[in-house]
Amino acid sequence: MFRIIRSEWLKYQWGLFFLFVIVDAGVNAGLGALSTRDYKEVFETGWDTFFMHSVTFHTLFFYPFYTGLFASMLCYYEYKDGGWKHLFTLPIPRIQIYSSKLVLLLTLMGFTQLFFLSAYLLSGYMLKLPGEIPVAMMLKHTLAGWLAVFPLASFQLWMAQKIRTFGLSIMFNILCVVPNLVLTGLHSSIGAWFPFTLPYYAMFPQHTSLSPRLDLLPFLFIAAFTFILYLFIGSRQFIRHEIH
Repeated sequence: MFRIIRSEWLKYQWGLFFLFVIVDAGVNAGLGALSTRDYKEVFETGWDTFFMHSVTFHTLFFYPFYTGLFASMLCYYEYKDGGWKHLFTLPIPRIQIYSSKLVLLLTLMGFTQLFFLSAYLLSGYMLKLPGEIPVAMMLKHTLAGWLAVFPLASFQLWMAQKIRTFGLSIMFNILCVVPNLVLTGLHSSIGAWFPFTLPYYAMFPQHTSLSPRLDLLPFLFIAAFTFILYLFIGSRQFIRHEIH
């Protein structure tokens, strides 16, 4: 399986990946800085406030959208010239192919979180934010955001094999990200069933006036259940896919 992961790694479009994550990091840091300045009379200026504003844009739009985008990029060559047919004729167990793509997708989403965190720290230093850096809070929520994307990554990889063109896949993800504006306002026991909302619930700091309504245990159950569900359905369909 390691050789399959290495093959997927080598053929991935790394130039586009780094371009996208740099845009994400830069835009989130910039919008976070503007929000911190504009709402300084409502929220005390500092590292905590800056993190809260930066996380908002990151988890509502970029992070869930990029999960679908990077999944589509993983399958980009399969979309072209009968690539799926060629892939399925290789003497490699399909479950290994599917698992390799999922592992690489989750790795990419982990890299995205590291870029976000780096931009947050760099921008905070440039803004000369007062107070101490909330290291524990920052690391906890960043890791939680990555873990919360597991169900969405499984869902996106399932969709990537069903939507057979790269352009349609991008449009599908744009349409799915838009409802986040409404659904994240619901209690997590309802909103978290929509996989695109999970990173927002997990990363946004609690105990603020803008915090989403989150009950931890039901949220963890929903995240674990949907991850297993999408993983089972996606891998099962991938294994049983007929060659045309």
